[in-house]
Amino acid sequence: MSDFGDKEPQVEATIASLRQHFETVRQHEVKRLRGRLGQLSSTQESAIESLTNGIIDQFLDAPVTILKAASDDHDSPAIIQTVHRIFNLEPLTGRRAEGALVTMCRPREKRT
Repeated sequence: MSDFGDKEPQVEATIASLRQHFETVRQHEVKRLRGRLGQLSSTQESAIESLTNGIIDQFLDAPVTILKAASDDHDSPAIIQTVHRIFNLEPLTGRRAEGALVTMCRPREKRT
């Protein structure tokens, strides 16, 4: 497909943003849990990290798979936009610079 190169950076940026969004939530919840549990052993810390990372990986498996497949799909802009709306991610800008992949697409701040 001739426009694959245009879609791939957007897909990769969306995946990076989605992973960062879930990681931010995971870290917040782990920190909150640690406050309630008190002092934990290194084994317990490792178990919590492993468990929560595994949960995040499971949650992200389908969206990431669909986004990667979208690179070959004519509907990829709609799929990317849907993921951004569902997970409240900032919209992509027109920037295509390689270094912009992570910075152009961050989770939005929670609205109060």
